[in-house]
Amino acid sequence: MRSIARAATAVGAAALIVGGLTATPASAADGQTCVSNQHPALDVWTGRGCFIGNGDDIKATDLYADGQRTVVDWYTDYGREGECDNAYGTGWTVTCDYDMRETGRIKFRVCARSAGINRDCTGWTGWISIRTGEAA
Repeated sequence: MRSIARAATAVGAAALIVGGLTATPASAADGQTCVSNQHPALDVWTGRGCFIGNGDDIKATDLYADGQRTVVDWYTDYGREGECDNAYGTGWTVTCDYDMRETGRIKFRVCARSAGINRDCTGWTGWISIRTGEAA
């Protein structure tokens, strides 16, 4: 199931930005891990992806008006994989709700997608506990 939410103003969206091309995840006490990708030539953040342990949600937020989608690719340590695709454009967040094994772990990355090709992807995160949403 997906839900869509309009992101905050540009200032609010800028405050949400963490991580970078190295995909160093920001993990918070609220049970989520987020990373953002960056356009290599323009030095701007283009998208943000988050995994939220409580509810097994993955969020994809488009941060830059470049005509590309923000996609969060993911896979688990028990063989499941997928993607959360935001085609709604700048300022929108898509939440993809999955039912995952609470004993499992997940890795994800954030990409910009144009014409079906992933571009400007972060590296894969380290393993994240599906139960807690934090580094495993």
